[in-house]
Amino acid sequence: MPLQLNESQKNFCSSRASCIRLLAPAGCGKTASLLYRCLHLLRRVGNSSPRFLIVTFTRTATVELVDRLNGDSEFEDLRARTNITTLNAYGWRRIRSSVTSPRLLSTPTDRYFALRNQLHPVWKRNRHLEDVVGRRGNAPRILMLVMDNLKSMGFNHTTHRNFDLFAEHLDALDSQALEWRVDEQYDLLASIGVLDDRYVDSGTDESRRRRHFYDRFFKFWRASTKRLLEESTFTFEDQKYWCYLELAEANANKAAPVLSGATRYNHIFVDEFQDINPLDLALIRELVERNRASITIVGDDDQAIFEWRGATPEYILNPTKHFGAHFRDYQLDINYRSPRNIVDLSKILISHNTNRVDKAVRAANSSSNAEIDVVQSDDIAERLQLVTKIVSDTEYPGKVAVIGRLR
Repeated sequence: MPLQLNESQKNFCSSRASCIRLLAPAGCGKTASLLYRCLHLLRRVGNSSPRFLIVTFTRTATVELVDRLNGDSEFEDLRARTNITTLNAYGWRRIRSSVTSPRLLSTPTDRYFALRNQLHPVWKRNRHLEDVVGRRGNAPRILMLVMDNLKSMGFNHTTHRNFDLFAEHLDALDSQALEWRVDEQYDLLASIGVLDDRYVDSGTDESRRRRHFYDRFFKFWRASTKRLLEESTFTFEDQKYWCYLELAEANANKAAPVLSGATRYNHIFVDEFQDINPLDLALIRELVERNRASITIVGDDDQAIFEWRGATPEYILNPTKHFGAHFRDYQLDINYRSPRNIVDLSKILISHNTNRVDKAVRAANSSSNAEIDVVQSDDIAERLQLVTKIVSDTEYPGKVAVIGRLR
């Protein structure tokens, strides 16, 4: 094991567990830990040819990992055996290899005309939707948005084929603290007249409310999703959704050939696991099952910032519940990025969160402290002058980050 790794990193890298949760607070050397873990698995006696899939949340994170993999000679043996990708990119590659001339709806105009033209036979059969689509305004955009949102929320147009199964999945979302996400779809559809306002209020009888949504929109969603997939037309969310459907079908088919050799990943790592949504979780589970792979989830519940898009820290907080397997826990505990007082102050602030895993993090350099100035001002011009002065006084190659609460 490399000497530059600290004890918490070494413990993670050398683990023999097949299901691991690595809690990695900011600045604690997560990237190096992931790659050294792969290197350890590669060199383990009796396992001479493993392949690794590392799933990242953003393209920026993918580039960072790829640069580290290719730029450090210590990881040379890993390069040919490691695929680093986002879930979207992974799904799109599978679509392009399996579907003739797939079409990606990459612009608002593409999505608008897909709804108006390709889905015309579907919404034409629904008088409520026919009236809505026929009006000018943002109705087509909202309809396509809600269609994708239902996919990200884990609805499946092939299995949620009746009201009872639809309601069962709504109950599952409620248990994952995602009922607000469901309410958001009610509000969006009511804003363009697809749903009646009287059924949108959460105080309405829940069974009648759900039935209204199911009849007015969910049936249309199932038919529209089926039609677009049959016509090889995909949204960005479909990149994951179609891949999930394909893997789920293969896993359910006991006669499907078992993956082996160059087609199989032995170890799957998922970065930023605190920011995944129900569709991401479903796809990852199918990937693990299809490859008969070990699974390592990596992230930090204290950095869950994508709940606005339907992500939930529930999955990283309770992985055993959602994978049906026991996870061994590891934590990285040394922050190499920030001075001691920044680390200590951030721990005090974060401790106010109640739904979290407690972490003992310390600064690598315990003797250094950052200079912290608090400046109060109600004048935007004065604040801009302050930022301008800080930037002008910062010597190259120093950097300045400006963070605002609002855009």
